[in-house]
Amino acid sequence: MTRRQVAALAVAAALVAAASAGCTWTTSAPNSTPASNAAPDNGPVQGPAITITALNFGEPLTVPPGAQITVVNRDDVAHTVTSKVKGQFDVKVGGNSRATFAAPTTPGRYPYYCVYHPGMVGVLIVQ
Repeated sequence: MTRRQVAALAVAAALVAAASAGCTWTTSAPNSTPASNAAPDNGPVQGPAITITALNFGEPLTVPPGAQITVVNRDDVAHTVTSKVKGQFDVKVGGNSRATFAAPTTPGRYPYYCVYHPGMVGVLIVQ
């Protein structure tokens, strides 16, 4: 193998590592609790909760306007609860952790998804 081929493989490996690291990348967003403030998933949950298990958000959750919602992630990998309409809510939660966010104050149906796993979708109902 030539030096050029070895260098190309090293660059490719670095790119794969960087892409994999994206699964734990966090940013701040309105109505969001960064993953760095997430707590370990232990103990009972007080109030409304979205529980993530096996890459699934579960059934739609109905809450009053402005309710504090706990996201319990029982998977080993990080997830997000990100509104499909930008800026409504976006919370990141690491594997086997929990985080909280405030529900929108306007009644309605709020579809959401996981930015790391776009096939994971759910609905928050505010009424």
